[in-house]
Amino acid sequence: MKSNAHRTLLPWLLALSVGSFLTFNYILTPSTAIYGYPLSRLSPAASDAATSPQPSAKADWATTAPTPKYFLSHLVPRLQKLDKAPILSHEDSLAVEEERCPHTYLQSNQDQLRGDGELWKTFTSEQLKQARREVIIDALGSFGLELREGTMEPSSLGGEEWSSRFGDGRKGLVFCAGNTDTSRRLLTSLKIIRRHGCDLPVEVFGFPSELASLGKLRGEIESLGEVTFREVETPPVQGAWKQFQIKGEAIARSSFSEVLYLDSDNVVARDPTFLFSSPTYKEHGIVLWPDFNKDAAANPIFRLTGSLCDPTEFQAETGQLLVSKFARGGANMLALELARAMQTKSEFWFKFSGGDKDTFRYAYRFLDLPYSAAPHYLASAGAMMPAHQSHTFCGHTMLQFGLSADEWKSVEKLEEGYKTPSHAPPLFIHMNLLKHSGYTNRRGTTLRLIKMAQDDLVSPQPELLLEDIRQTGLDVRGICADLWDAKGEAGEGDDDVEEGAYDTGRVDLVPWKDAFGGMLKDFEDLYYDEGGVAGG
Repeated sequence: MKSNAHRTLLPWLLALSVGSFLTFNYILTPSTAIYGYPLSRLSPAASDAATSPQPSAKADWATTAPTPKYFLSHLVPRLQKLDKAPILSHEDSLAVEEERCPHTYLQSNQDQLRGDGELWKTFTSEQLKQARREVIIDALGSFGLELREGTMEPSSLGGEEWSSRFGDGRKGLVFCAGNTDTSRRLLTSLKIIRRHGCDLPVEVFGFPSELASLGKLRGEIESLGEVTFREVETPPVQGAWKQFQIKGEAIARSSFSEVLYLDSDNVVARDPTFLFSSPTYKEHGIVLWPDFNKDAAANPIFRLTGSLCDPTEFQAETGQLLVSKFARGGANMLALELARAMQTKSEFWFKFSGGDKDTFRYAYRFLDLPYSAAPHYLASAGAMMPAHQSHTFCGHTMLQFGLSADEWKSVEKLEEGYKTPSHAPPLFIHMNLLKHSGYTNRRGTTLRLIKMAQDDLVSPQPELLLEDIRQTGLDVRGICADLWDAKGEAGEGDDDVEEGAYDTGRVDLVPWKDAFGGMLKDFEDLYYDEGGVAGG
């Protein structure tokens, strides 16, 4: 798990590691701010150098396409500089990262550490440099550019083709679907979205062979109002558990300029249209929601990007993703192309990210640019189960929250006298494990409890870090997840932990129907009424 190899290095080697690392970060890279999402929460003086929005378009980025001149003069050089940057060895990088993030491995995905952790040590600097260059070349190639020495003349870009790369100016919802299971889940999700009053146009991306075989189901989805099916060019990966790699293409190639991407098994608790007007979104034109885990200090992503490990940064959970392609002079569109390029080489990049999800976050590290993070740690929803390794809660659904407590003003059907908290209300009900845990779930037993951290603010302040909250996957009822407090009585791996110990400490186990003023009490019936199923 946690490597101690760096402690045996000679002092001069450690000094050399730190020196070369800092040279890269603070000399080769002009930004003075730390990489990662907390940049969006630093003072303006600290973050200005890293954000550098297109000055002439800052006020109207949502409706004004970026200019080729700005793209070439401000964004392309970031990738040219990254391509030339040195890559530390595993040992040298780890010596630096464990000084900054000595405990993040405790909140890392333990399956990933067991499965890929040993492999991480074997990647040479030359292998990583070549993989990084391939992604940069692919992303720039999507704009008709080549990675080369010298400057690129603005005349090499422009016209109608340039503008179309950033969408047609509309806001819309993007999904990936295709096979019967995902399309049925999409049908349920879209029915509920429309019942909430959301009339945003929809694009659904899938493999040509799957879309061609949907038959009547495709017609049912199209009947839900302004739904367009589109084929992806990315080929399926043979033998893959899931075809994660099409998400990047779907978002980047969507005709919309502003996209709310949703997984097909992600159901909204209310109309999400307001997100496009949120101050959190407007800050950078990109919002990512947190996943349960953090990057381990040993992850090679820090070698690839030359960025510092951030102990406050959670991995991304991209069952939902909000982005503007116009924002920041086209930086977000370039980031989408970088993520898409990583996903097309999934056999390499998914070793670091565990699927598509963190490729979007890594793209911003490539560009040395911040993104906005949703403010609250997610909760796990599900029901009780027979004790399994001393755990008694099985979560099959990720409950993600909105961006501001002000959203309570538009929430209906709250219990009389309920005092709305200084906490954003629930927004996304991502039933990601329900399809793997279906044989025990039905109407009335599916959504019974919510497990959540008591202090769930995702904060860059060290004294407020969620360092003691752990998440584990359980091989029971298919797959289920549990949250627990490591400072409580429970300890993962202990043989003598009492039943129910993982439900105590700084976590709350709340009845689904009573939570948040009862705003979710009718959701399970709504889900099944609209054709929702467990299993798949």
